[in-house]
Amino acid sequence: SSGINAEYGERCQRLFLSFLQEYELPGGEGEPKYAPDVTELVAPERNTLTISFKDIESYNRNLATTIQDEYYRVYPYLCKALSTHIRNEHPGSVQEKKQFLYQLHRLYGTHKIEL
Repeated sequence: SSGINAEYGERCQRLFLSFLQEYELPGGEGEPKYAPDVTELVAPERNTLTISFKDIESYNRNLATTIQDEYYRVYPYLCKALSTHIRNEHPGSVQEKKQFLYQLHRLYGTHKIEL
């Protein structure tokens, strides 16, 4: 069957949301690494977050493996997680219809998907 089941996709979505909320650089003093980049996405002309694949690997190897193996299938779930995260962090400052995307560095080069 094509696609992954919704339950699996939603689990990846929750893991990715936790990654965005929690992942810190060593010695990062409590601020999530991607917080400044997430803040920039509030600007109308910005909609793509670039994430290091190595960060995802060090946060959760299973999530990293799934992204590697099922990149295009989990992509919409992870974009949804990013959208949820931005709206939670910056309530009221993002238009309802705005779509957010992410791209990964260092996963066989950079995957960039235009939706």
